[in-house]
Amino acid sequence: MLIINYIINTPRPAEDLKRINDYFLTFLGEIKPPRLKIKANQIMVICPDNDSTSIPLIKNLHLRIYNPRLKAFIPNDPNLLEVNQTNPIFKQYGLTPVFRYRNSLVFFCRDKSGKIHLINRHLLEYLNSHPQTKKYQDFSVIVAKNIAQFIAKIDRGLIPLDYYQYSALLNFSGLKLSQATKRFICFQFDPESQSFLQTSRELNQIPKKYVAVKINPDIGYTPVKGKLKPYVNVSVYLE
Repeated sequence: MLIINYIINTPRPAEDLKRINDYFLTFLGEIKPPRLKIKANQIMVICPDNDSTSIPLIKNLHLRIYNPRLKAFIPNDPNLLEVNQTNPIFKQYGLTPVFRYRNSLVFFCRDKSGKIHLINRHLLEYLNSHPQTKKYQDFSVIVAKNIAQFIAKIDRGLIPLDYYQYSALLNFSGLKLSQATKRFICFQFDPESQSFLQTSRELNQIPKKYVAVKINPDIGYTPVKGKLKPYVNVSVYLE
C-alpha cells in the first residue's frame, strides 16, 4: 500500500486543521480520518492511496490540495477522484489513468509525453465487453498539454466530460458568433498556481492561438440605431 503525503498551503494552518478535524467529527464512527500535521504554513494530509473518501471530503471545505506524487493540485470537483490502478485497455494505448469521475467510465489519462487525454467512455464501455487488439483513433482526445494545464482547465469548467462534446471553443450562448457583439475577458495561465488568472489585456477578436475560449450563456442587449443588438461575454484563456 502506497502512502501519499498531500499538502495544503494555508496562511492559517491551525485554524484550518481544526476545521478539518471538526468536519470529520461529523462522520464519527463512519469514516476514519486521515493523519494530519502542521509543517510551517502547510497542513500535511497523510493517507493510503486506497483512501477514496478523505481527500474528496476535505475538498468540500474549499481547501486547495497538492499531490507531490502527481506534481499537481487535486481538481476542485469532489466527484473527480484520483486513480491509482490501471487497466489493460489503457496499457494497450500507452495511457495511465490519473483521474476518474465518480461512479462512471469518465477517465482522464496521461500519455508518455505528459499530455492528458479524455477517454471516450462509450468506446471504453464497448471494449470492456468486446476486447480488441486493434487500436481506435477515437479512443481518446488530448485535452491538455500537461497535468498543470489540465488542472487549470478542469477547475474553470473548460473540459466537458463527454468525448463527443469536447472542443477548445465552448459556446454556451446558443448564438452564432457572427450574430452578436463580443466583449472579451482575458485570462493567462499561471503554471505555479496551476490556474488561469484574469489580466487587463484588451482583445477585439479571438486570437489565433489560445488554450480555450468560452462564450458564456448569459446574453445581453445594447441599442444600436433603434434596434437591440445581442452581446456575449467571451472568456479567452491564453498560454
